[in-house]
Amino acid sequence: MKTKAARSLPYLRGYEVVRRLTGYEPNPPQERFHRDGTRHRIVAYGRQTGKTHGAAIEALAGSLGTEGQPRPVWWVLAPTYDGLQEIWEHVRQWAADSELKTLVARITSQKGNMECEIVRAGVLRGKSADDPDNLRGPALHGLVIEEA
Repeated sequence: MKTKAARSLPYLRGYEVVRRLTGYEPNPPQERFHRDGTRHRIVAYGRQTGKTHGAAIEALAGSLGTEGQPRPVWWVLAPTYDGLQEIWEHVRQWAADSELKTLVARITSQKGNMECEIVRAGVLRGKSADDPDNLRGPALHGLVIEEA
């Protein structure tokens, strides 16, 4: 049986890569969240504590995947399109303005088609729950729910 630390090791490699490439400096609660190896995590911090910022990093790290594993598909899900735009702006900005752009094959930011494809890795898609029928799709490797 794998230990918690062993299960999280491949993911932490992705987190460290994204952190280095984006220049992300987490605050102490964010760092605990990112290093927690449990499968399901809930963040309940106060206002302006970096929840959205950390969620974007989490999704990007997961979409890098693990060598030798199937190509991961991750979603960022928000209750409304407006909420999705807020978190997607972080993803879009890092993909354009940081060293992360060296790993981004393609990024789209149009309503109904928010997708960030990572070179030789996975894909991150932005989804809103405005229309629940749009939440159908392939099996996911990871999901970040914003403002649930």
